[in-house]
Amino acid sequence: MSLACAQGNALKITNVETGKEKIIHADKYIRIKTNAGEKFSGRLKIIDNQTIFIAEQEFKLADLKKIKRHPLLLSTVSNFFLIYTGSLAIGLSAIIVVFGGPAATAFGIIPGIAMVYFGTTSPNLLKSYKVSSGWSYEIITVAN
Repeated sequence: MSLACAQGNALKITNVETGKEKIIHADKYIRIKTNAGEKFSGRLKIIDNQTIFIAEQEFKLADLKKIKRHPLLLSTVSNFFLIYTGSLAIGLSAIIVVFGGPAATAFGIIPGIAMVYFGTTSPNLLKSYKVSSGWSYEIITVAN
C-alpha cells in the first residue's frame, strides 16, 4: 500500500525584517492593491511562479502593493450587519424626527448613513501585507 501526497501552490508572504511568514493557499479569497492603485478581490488562482489570477485578471507579483485576506463569510456577515443596523437606525430616527425630535438627526440618521455606506464598501479589518512595510511575495509548492 502506498501513500500519495498531493501538492498544490500557495502564496507565501514573508516579512524581510522579522522573518515572519504567512501562507495563503490557492482558492482563498484575497484583496489586492496594485502599484497603479487599483483594488481587486476574489479567489486566488496561481498561474505560475510569478503570476496570480484574481477577478478575471492576471497580476505579476512585482506589480502588487498590498495583499490582504478577504474571507467571503466574514465580509458577507459584516456587510449585512452594517447595512441592516444602519437602515434600522435611519428608520427609527426618521420616525422620531416625524414625531418632534430633531436631535435624532445627529444621533441616528447620520451614523445610520455612515453604517450603510461602510456596509456597501465591504470593510475588511484583517491585517494587510504591504511591500512598503517590508513584506515580500512568492509562489511556493505545498503539500495538501
